[in-house]
Amino acid sequence: MLFSIVMYAVVGELAGPRQPHPMNPGFVLGLAMVSACTVLVVFLVRRTMVLRAAGVLAQQPSDAAALTRWRTGHIVTYALCESIAVYGLVLRMLGQTLGQIAPFYLAPFLLILYFVPRPPASDPLRDNMSSVG
Repeated sequence: MLFSIVMYAVVGELAGPRQPHPMNPGFVLGLAMVSACTVLVVFLVRRTMVLRAAGVLAQQPSDAAALTRWRTGHIVTYALCESIAVYGLVLRMLGQTLGQIAPFYLAPFLLILYFVPRPPASDPLRDNMSSVG
């Protein structure tokens, strides 16, 4: 998935317009707001699916349902991150410059690196959550 984000940037630069086109700022702001909401949903999915399943797996490593939820949570997390990069590609194809849309590529790339799968028993986010509440 990291490779695909890099490929979105490459395709946008190779196939996108050479000259920037003025765009409705409301549209760009709208996609930025959708991206910000997507990041919030990523953290929500992470907390509700991955961390809960990781807690169960720490106690019962052979729980197939919890393992399925843990895997599904990771896939959904990555798909949501990937969608932010697609918004960046759309903006690039509509005429924004690479500098203007770089956050749409950088944010999901960093999020995917941050949420790299770890064995459920050693998930630092889960450990932090259990010590908080």
